[in-house]
Amino acid sequence: MMNPKTTTIKTRKRQAGLTLLELTVVLLVLIGLSGLILPYAQGYLQRTHDSTGTDNLWEINNAIGLFQAKYFELPEDFHTLGDPSGTYDDLMNTSIVNVRTVSPTIISSLTGAGINNVWVMKEGAANGSATFDAVSARVPLDATVPLAVVTVQVGGMPMGLSFANKAEHLAYAFYNNTSAWVNFDHDNTPDGVDNCYEYIAFGVGPESEMVGKVIADAPLHFASRGGMGPENRYNRFVAVFRADKSNNTTIGCSAMTEPATLVGAAMLMMPKHLWGAAHTQAHTWENLANKNN
Repeated sequence: MMNPKTTTIKTRKRQAGLTLLELTVVLLVLIGLSGLILPYAQGYLQRTHDSTGTDNLWEINNAIGLFQAKYFELPEDFHTLGDPSGTYDDLMNTSIVNVRTVSPTIISSLTGAGINNVWVMKEGAANGSATFDAVSARVPLDATVPLAVVTVQVGGMPMGLSFANKAEHLAYAFYNNTSAWVNFDHDNTPDGVDNCYEYIAFGVGPESEMVGKVIADAPLHFASRGGMGPENRYNRFVAVFRADKSNNTTIGCSAMTEPATLVGAAMLMMPKHLWGAAHTQAHTWENLANKNN
């Protein structure tokens, strides 16, 4: 007579593991699920990236406005985005700005608004962290300090996008509409070239005068690509200011040097244009419309 205990033990041994067929089925199910989850995760990451960027941009805009209302001047101690040699290689995209010395009129416009001291960047790329160890010295703002002048990229942009002039670039960055270029063309020549004002970008770092007074800390923009992370590239937000550069009344400019004014905070993204709050918010809604969520 067969021992029932022996039979039970043998049966249990045979059922202890998965067969090759069962393992294959499990792997196929996991692969299928990953194919469904990954697009959702990537869309969620992009959506979170955009929405966080929008919140930080509004926070910087509000902080500068609040500081100006409280102290009757703009905050100082921004990052220049240029090192002593006039170049700085750690920006996400160096084609967005042109680092150079500017005219005394532009300097007077900036200092007249309260930006009297700035922080210059460390000379040479890969000299410490591009974000957390970015600056070298605090210096008085004068005509010898190279500043980041917003420029225009005509071709080679994503989705066939191009700008005819700097005014279109600024309108797209801060209004999400290139037809709003007239808001950045203040002279009597309707060519999209503003001969009366220049647009200067400063980095908003923890050294900024407004940190601890109207804002807790300088927010960071973390890139979604590892190679563009804060150790390798400058991941601070920037503030763009309109500075007076001409007193030529014959072309419609002011007869006196006007104090600089805030245009808005922006991100120096990889696409070759600035990302202001309006454009970043529109990008978020575009992702939602395309179900990238």
